[in-house]
Amino acid sequence: MFRAKEMLLRAMAILSLLCFQLCISPVIAVAQGRPASPDDARTIFQSGMASYRAGNLPDAAEKFQRACDLNGAAGCYNLGVMYNDGAGVPRNANRAFGLFTRACEGDYPSACNNLAVMYREGSGIPRNESYAASLYMRACNLGNVQGCANLGVLYDNGAGVSQDRARATDLYRMTCERGNALGCNNLGRLYEQGEALNRDFPRAVSFYSKACELGMEGGCLNWGTLLERGQGVVQDATHAARIYSDICDKGFSPGCNNLGALFENGKGVARDPARAVNLYGKACDGGNARACSNLGSMYERGVGVPRDPIEATRLYRRSCDGGQSDGCYNLGVAYQNGAGVAAKPSYAASLYRQACEGGTDLACFNLGLLYEDGVGVARDPNEAVELYSKTCRNGLAIGCQNVGVMYYNGAGVKRNPRLASDNFRRALEINPGLTEARQNLARVARELGDK
Repeated sequence: MFRAKEMLLRAMAILSLLCFQLCISPVIAVAQGRPASPDDARTIFQSGMASYRAGNLPDAAEKFQRACDLNGAAGCYNLGVMYNDGAGVPRNANRAFGLFTRACEGDYPSACNNLAVMYREGSGIPRNESYAASLYMRACNLGNVQGCANLGVLYDNGAGVSQDRARATDLYRMTCERGNALGCNNLGRLYEQGEALNRDFPRAVSFYSKACELGMEGGCLNWGTLLERGQGVVQDATHAARIYSDICDKGFSPGCNNLGALFENGKGVARDPARAVNLYGKACDGGNARACSNLGSMYERGVGVPRDPIEATRLYRRSCDGGQSDGCYNLGVAYQNGAGVAAKPSYAASLYRQACEGGTDLACFNLGLLYEDGVGVARDPNEAVELYSKTCRNGLAIGCQNVGVMYYNGAGVKRNPRLASDNFRRALEINPGLTEARQNLARVARELGDK
């Protein structure tokens, strides 16, 4: 039987960034929506804004508090922002929550949006997605474009509301037309993935580039990814590298990760493994779990750095702990092979299971191998067939190859040379260079009398 112990190919694109960030800019001269601040409160608020712009944050906070005490919603909102960020006052999420609540009750739209964020994320309060949706709707109805875009995200994912992709699309389109980067980015994602809209890569490029121009690093990343792939636009990895470099310089770790991959592979830039290592390291330290896995691969192979299996394993573990299935897969390989750690097939199996559930097909494949052979788990050919079949459906050629072998041998399934042949053909459709599948197909053809 064919066995593949492949290292994971790094998947570097972030297809969608769903932004729930607080509207943190306190530079608001007048209340949004209908006037919500009495004249005295407005005068004090404007004085507070002058202090804020002059960098006198404690004085600004004191004046925003006075404006808030006079039922000035703008003062409550800006003071809430300051407590949320710890700007001029001690960081205090509970205090920010109370101030946003008061400002929202005064129909201050940005406050309703920020309050929804806190309920959506469970920031210091019990998580309540349905109430978050009602607050986003209120913010949107009061004219807050970010609230409309965030409401679109909830309809897109069916979070707190019944899933309604058509309504999400309408909200994304409306907010994009009004200059909201999140709306443009997520509309681009729908066009790229063919979700709710017919797949249209040129339109995806257009909306991602607009999101980027509006200052959303995730939109820039997605734009660069399509440029790198040549989807919807003439392939231009050099332009992609410039985009990644720009957002990496701004501290956006996925951009550093993607730029590292270009330097590792010499795509759009001169190949420079050492620089790739530095970029992966910067992204990993910035919290990008995928970059930690990529950096681990460099240490494992000794590319750009001296070979160090122990450091590789440490980085794979860091990636896995950060929720990256690729890292869990690579850590599983290390435990299966005893590379940088003592071999422990049962733990490798649990890591493969975790990575498989996270969407890493090679992990499903390797877990199938363990079940087929009874290594680290009780032997179960039926489970092996299920796992191989899953990877085949997802386009992994070696998965189709192994399904074919199982049908040919009658292992875990009733022997069926015809289905074996079909799976070998499928493997070759995916990867014409898969020698084992071609040899096995010829053998089955002779048995079936196929030409």
